[in-house]
Amino acid sequence: MNNDKISFYLQNNNNLFNADVLTVCYKADENEIKEYGLTSPNIVLFIKNDKISEIKAENDCNYYDEIKKMFSEKKIILRIQSECFLGMYGDSHCDCEIQRINSIKIISQNDGILVHLPQEAQGWGLHYKLKELELQVSGRTSNGEYIGKKDRDSAQKILLDVNNFCDNRNYGIVAKIFKELSIDKNTFLLITDSEKKVSNLNNMGIKSIKYSDDISTRINADNVSEYLVKIYNSTHNYDEEIISSIFKIISKRKYNEQDKSMKKF
Repeated sequence: MNNDKISFYLQNNNNLFNADVLTVCYKADENEIKEYGLTSPNIVLFIKNDKISEIKAENDCNYYDEIKKMFSEKKIILRIQSECFLGMYGDSHCDCEIQRINSIKIISQNDGILVHLPQEAQGWGLHYKLKELELQVSGRTSNGEYIGKKDRDSAQKILLDVNNFCDNRNYGIVAKIFKELSIDKNTFLLITDSEKKVSNLNNMGIKSIKYSDDISTRINADNVSEYLVKIYNSTHNYDEEIISSIFKIISKRKYNEQDKSMKKF
């Protein structure tokens, strides 16, 4: 293993996890960026484990060995958080930031790993994301031309000139990093509402089970169409409580052009 690919930093009393956290950064090369649909070379892992505090008392330390020991034969709670820059800065169009904070809360209470994966906008990048959202929210192209509000899939077809929605993300880089850290044989309890993500990781040899306590979601009039698209594409399964919330919002909402463009629903 080329040590230049991975760096470590032991954070003392991280304010979000309320604990000492081992931060791991994997620097992807140009080939990996292209292969795995990354929008930045840096993949960051935040590892919370009660044994991390014991490492601080040591002078010499091999973090590879320590990570392997702290999760020896244990199930690891895992959140793979695809980057959502706008969500981190208050955009109400999605619930990514709420999911991130709730995942941190779960991991802080139970130990586990949060992976910050730079695959902005399903791997198409932030520059693309702004164009897509402008079409969804305002119905305008980058030139300012109004063509009517579009749902996510329709916006992508226009911007990328494709027939079907294409998710450019690839979780293979996560499997690769886990192998380098010698935790690829562990079982992972994946915090997600996406059955597709669970199956993708299992297909890559990372044994994953959907975490039993689903992360909380906040569905509102701004992001309800995102849930409808996920249901239509069969990438997510939601429980009755969430489905009920979706229908309540739809029943109260005045139909706009974005709704009307979603004829498939």
